[in-house]
Amino acid sequence: MTLQYAIDGKAVSERIFLDRSRCHFGGSRAWFRCPRCYGRVAVLFLRGQRFACRHCQRVAYASQSEDACARSWRKQSRIEARLGEHWQRPKGMHRCTHERLIGQLTECEERRDVALYERLGALIRRYPGLSDDPLPVGSV
Repeated sequence: MTLQYAIDGKAVSERIFLDRSRCHFGGSRAWFRCPRCYGRVAVLFLRGQRFACRHCQRVAYASQSEDACARSWRKQSRIEARLGEHWQRPKGMHRCTHERLIGQLTECEERRDVALYERLGALIRRYPGLSDDPLPVGSV
């Protein structure tokens, strides 16, 4: 396959090879061949001026750049989607499953608290004056 596109008014033509693999229950599946590493991939990414696989283009999943707090929020939202409003047990859910999910929600909150304390501790270590200076009278 030949891709023809323009970047900043400059015409680019790039040749992408296709590969096929057999499926277990018949038929076949098409794959792209990465123009840089020649690996078989399902998706090519345009970064810079060329298409390539995620490894060659150094594209990371969003979850790979999350901190502990963001991971905890994402996990909590998945758990909350399984529960009813105000974390109530939905009809048909076993009590032990509900209790386990509530325990996981509590763990998520505790992880966020720990992450927050670590961040605050790092700030205080970086700026030692933050912990020594009391608030001026009337500033609250």
